[in-house]
Amino acid sequence: MKNYKIIAKKGIALWVMTVILTFTLKACGKDKMEFPTGTITLTTAKSEVSFTLRIPIDARDLTIDWGDGKKSNISDASWDATIADNRGVHYTYEYSDNTEHTITITGQIMEFDCRNMQITHLDLSKIKTLKMLDCRNNKLTALDVSANTALNRLECDLNQLTSLDVSKNTSLSLLSCVGNQLSVNALNDLFRSLPHKRGLEYNEVGDIFISFRNFGPRDNPGVLDCDRNIAEEKGWFFRTLRQ
Repeated sequence: MKNYKIIAKKGIALWVMTVILTFTLKACGKDKMEFPTGTITLTTAKSEVSFTLRIPIDARDLTIDWGDGKKSNISDASWDATIADNRGVHYTYEYSDNTEHTITITGQIMEFDCRNMQITHLDLSKIKTLKMLDCRNNKLTALDVSANTALNRLECDLNQLTSLDVSKNTSLSLLSCVGNQLSVNALNDLFRSLPHKRGLEYNEVGDIFISFRNFGPRDNPGVLDCDRNIAEEKGWFFRTLRQ
């Protein structure tokens, strides 16, 4: 009888271990699925380009198609600091001519810093997991972030944007769009599209930058006459950017 009890206990223990292992494997699989592969496409005429990505720490696949017949992968990157579950990778590339090129980046991308690249077009429609975008000081006349629902931080200062809609970016907590071509109506529409940060169900605040500390010709045309109350009533606080 004792042998039967021992066998039964061992059987129960084995079943418990199997259940725990199954849930652990499922959880690991779920974590990996949080950052599926996506694609960013951009167009630039700059002869030497440089940008930084943040990717999951266990990411293995990352491909850069430079648009001139050459490609780079994750082993060609310069590594930046590792933070928590992600790490930074930096790329610099020099073209042999000054013509326009289309760069295609494919991989598990969490953040994208593409400042100062003279970008005229940026396609983010195929990257769903982007949490941070810094595209300051480029030549963008339009920016569509409707597919980037995980976006938490957006910095698009010093471009040529005439409109901006962040209604799909419900996780957004910082927005900086100083030095564009946003009119009074465009800014008011932007404020209306901001996610709510105020109320019993919200415990955050949002920071928004629409002007330099000292107003000047590079500021958005609608800065002085826009209705800031629209954003403030949603829990957004206006900040000014140092020049």
